[in-house]
Amino acid sequence: MDKERFLEICAIHRNQIRERIGIGMLGEKTVHAVLKDYFEENRIFHEVKIGKYYADIAKDGDIFEIQTRDLYRISSKISTFLVENRVTVVYPIAIFKRIFWMDPETGECISNRKSSKKRNEWEVLSELYGLRDFLLHENFRVCVVLLEVNEYRAQDGYGKNKKKRATKLDSVPVSLQDEFYLETKEDYLRFLPQNLPNIFTSSDFCQAAKCKLFIAQRALNILTKIGILRMIGKEGRKNKYEILNFL
Repeated sequence: MDKERFLEICAIHRNQIRERIGIGMLGEKTVHAVLKDYFEENRIFHEVKIGKYYADIAKDGDIFEIQTRDLYRISSKISTFLVENRVTVVYPIAIFKRIFWMDPETGECISNRKSSKKRNEWEVLSELYGLRDFLLHENFRVCVVLLEVNEYRAQDGYGKNKKKRATKLDSVPVSLQDEFYLETKEDYLRFLPQNLPNIFTSSDFCQAAKCKLFIAQRALNILTKIGILRMIGKEGRKNKYEILNFL
């Protein structure tokens, strides 16, 4: 992790934004562009065609694919890349966010506020559900990047303040908070809440992780698939799990 270099790359991209026709007309997704430069400075290795797909970064048998959401959409691409390459899926998460509301006609900023929504780390496992078949592949890993971002939205939605279902224009990184890799079974132990008993139900996990039930269910599915947990039956209508000792 190189926070200083990340800040330098962010500054370059912010200057490029100012040179364009206005924040209200943004089309390029800046988080994606910044992360490509962060993981590979030489742009000759960006957008490399491999088979019928383009890799965000491809160099010396290593591929980096940056995906900000809906990881299931790239499963076919990852399957193709893994035939002859080592693949890293980069998954950025905005853990701190300030929202800027823009006039959709002039591109001027009307107001801004700090977002109160908190991202939960178990949401990472929920997203990885779409790539669950690759998680322990010897040539596959995930890099989770935690960011502070400024998010720009056009005030063109519904309701009195025109914010409901408004257009999200772009997210611009402000700083790199942390990054971590998920490559081995042991790496996924970070997703077991510390106060979780050795035998527990899905409701127990949901309470310990302070996450929604559907997120807990997907997390438990993945932790079971990779061999950290084992489902041992039911307690009423709830699945019952045991933490396996594999270390």
